[in-house]
Amino acid sequence: GFTIKTDIVRTAGPPGSTAWTETERTFSMHDETKLLQILTETCPGVDFTQETALVDDGFLESLDLVTIVSEIMATFDIELNVDDLLPENFNSVPAMLRLIQSRK
Repeated sequence: GFTIKTDIVRTAGPPGSTAWTETERTFSMHDETKLLQILTETCPGVDFTQETALVDDGFLESLDLVTIVSEIMATFDIELNVDDLLPENFNSVPAMLRLIQSRK
């Protein structure tokens, strides 16, 4: 079989079959490390590994988000649009990793 890399990995079933098996991709430690580097450079002093309401609790302000979004797009070579700029996408590191993964 072969693999198409999207937000889920689809692997062709047995030869002659039109079935696909799907597995959710896991975040690579490399992606998490790169994201944490962007975040800590933008907002030193915030514990990004523990916080789950970065936007809602005011740890990330609008100018921080502009910087973070542009760095994420450049670092991960993805496009984010206005519809992606929701607090729930930026309240935690796992939420940001899910957003990044969904755009790869």
